Amino acid sequence: MSRWHAPLAALAVILSGLALRAGPLAVWGRVWMAGLVLLGARVVWQTVRGMLRGQFAADLVASLAIVTALVLWQPLAGMVVVLMQTGGEALDQYAARRASRAVAALEAEAPARRTAAPGRPGEGHRGGRGPARRPPAGAPGRDAPL
Repeated sequence: MSRWHAPLAALAVILSGLALRAGPLAVWGRVWMAGLVLLGARVVWQTVRGMLRGQFAADLVASLAIVTALVLWQPLAGMVVVLMQTGGEALDQYAARRASRAVAALEAEAPARRTAAPGRPGEGHRGGRGPARRPPAGAPGRDAPL
């Protein structure tokens, strides 16, 4: 399932339930409950799998909220939790991919080997050649430890 399918499906279930609530038939609760069972089961299952691997996180609280919403017959509250959880996961995956691409681009632009600063060899960087130099008096960072 794509990273955006679950949050979009949760949003569609919430909005369709709201639209049906305005109509003459009282089926909106069933729509929300069906969406909560189908979409919430995925969130709860992922949390259980994480717990079996020893990973406890905020997902546990979200899963408890989903199960409680099912037990108390509060499907809209449960669907909001499903939307928040799946949307957060999708945004997290998006940010991780984007950060990975940015790091890969920086690595591609980095020089193949380290070069010395202009001037004498080894000047301007520590590079294992000679002692570190202190900045002149009054320069920013003068009192910083070496």
